[in-house]
Amino acid sequence: MGRQQFRVPRSRLGQALAEGNLDWLTAAFAVSAQPLNHVLRRLSQTGLRRTLAGDHWAWGALGLAAYALRRARQPIPDVHVVRMSPGERFVVGLVPRDSSSDST
Repeated sequence: MGRQQFRVPRSRLGQALAEGNLDWLTAAFAVSAQPLNHVLRRLSQTGLRRTLAGDHWAWGALGLAAYALRRARQPIPDVHVVRMSPGERFVVGLVPRDSSSDST
């Protein structure tokens, strides 16, 4: 009996690297945000858990650093500043972003 070989499916990025279409620098910047967010979340959770369990304080520092990086990578929502004088009224209406036609 021979050894069975299992083929691991490659991502598009891995496929492009294997074919030589991308260099390592381009590949480093092409990594999507989802895996990095997962790693940062995992590091912050592990750091907090191990610090609370009584392990070395460096785990807490690692968890806080991962949390800070994760928070810093989040997009800043749109902020609109309106200067108003006393007595003026300001009405806020919520409209879905993808509404292209007016509905009554």
